[in-house]
Amino acid sequence: MYTQHEKIRTPWEEEVSIPELLGHLFRQLRLILLSGLFIGSVVFFINVFFLEPSYCSSTRVYIHPAGGISEERLTYSQVQTWTALTEDFCELAKSRSVLEEALMRTGQGAGQGKRYEDLYARTSVSSEEPSRLIVLSVTASSPSQARDLAGAVREVSSEHMREVTGMDMVIVIDEANLPDDPCSPRILYNSLLGILGGAFGAVFLLAAVYVCDDTVRTPEDFDRIPGLCCLGVIPMGKVKTRRRRK
Repeated sequence: MYTQHEKIRTPWEEEVSIPELLGHLFRQLRLILLSGLFIGSVVFFINVFFLEPSYCSSTRVYIHPAGGISEERLTYSQVQTWTALTEDFCELAKSRSVLEEALMRTGQGAGQGKRYEDLYARTSVSSEEPSRLIVLSVTASSPSQARDLAGAVREVSSEHMREVTGMDMVIVIDEANLPDDPCSPRILYNSLLGILGGAFGAVFLLAAVYVCDDTVRTPEDFDRIPGLCCLGVIPMGKVKTRRRRK
């Protein structure tokens, strides 16, 4: 006899109906939305109250020989040389000697080993080929500290390039700026990712539970099980009884 909500584990295989699965997920839409909002709220709370904001300051320089070279005298080998020097500047700007000197000039030279590794991870130097324009960025915990470090790294790198090549070839295009807003954490972006992640996670779990659930719930489910048939249905519920009067 069939009892409603009774779990029977059988070796039969049931094909998953996509419309039924979508209908099941639609009925759980409130739970999916609440899961997304909950995870998004947790991410927002962590970003606001536990993560320290970081500020990024950038400065731009251009590699060009002192005095300049006219277009008529410019040769391909000279272009290749300045391009190579641009790459050398990018590598030199993140060298230990440059970063440690920049820390000393900004008054952050204590514990140089640890400070150097930390500043190295927070310093970015990039150039777009074939341009000789270099963007140097430094991330720090305060706007003024980020600006001072970016300017110090640029100055020390320029001095080292002058000592190596014997020419003043680093032209400052933009001074290090004082950032107004933090570059990380990206609170709105991370919160939206948390909402989407929570919603998709809830959809995945609900779909997995639905697919793996082989509970026999209706008489039609018995038709899919070989060798079994439904004899009757016992409803689940409380039966009201009348008290006899004495």
